[in-house]
Amino acid sequence: MEAHGFYRNGPAKSSRMVVKLVNYNVELARDLRQIYPNAIFIGIVRDAVGLCESMISRGATPEKSVKLYQSVARTFLELAGEDFPIILLRFEEIITDIVATSAKVFSFCGLDPRAVSGFCLQDKARIFDKNGQVVGMQKVDAFYDISSASTHLRADVNTSAHARLPENLRSLIEESCGPLMRQLGYD
Repeated sequence: MEAHGFYRNGPAKSSRMVVKLVNYNVELARDLRQIYPNAIFIGIVRDAVGLCESMISRGATPEKSVKLYQSVARTFLELAGEDFPIILLRFEEIITDIVATSAKVFSFCGLDPRAVSGFCLQDKARIFDKNGQVVGMQKVDAFYDISSASTHLRADVNTSAHARLPENLRSLIEESCGPLMRQLGYD
């Protein structure tokens, strides 16, 4: 980030460690808090169909993707219901208004939002084999000014995911994950 000129006042005077808790390792949050008692956690949740479609396209079974979604969602809800320093953000809010969502994160973490002026976002493109099956992801880091970052995010990501899944799988995911999604603020 520093090489791209995103620190307004020079490099940070102190550092922070960020750990991306995903999938089943979200269960490590309580352990990390014991090791780092001043840690602050940010949980990013997503529409179940969108998330499960992404996993299925990379080879997971529908059952495995649903089970994983349920496990992570339950853990996030449990943590949010405890005296635990976590903020839950909806993925859809991030892609709709990254500036406002970033301000929430900075505020929650007690950070000065004026300290940085940009973001590093990771673009992911699916890699297909000759039969049209997804065999991997190509990830590319891209750096954007905070005011223009929203123009680089795909607002249709969940709509596209819903369209790619057959109705029976969409129904299975919605039925299995619907109660948890409603608790997470989805209609």
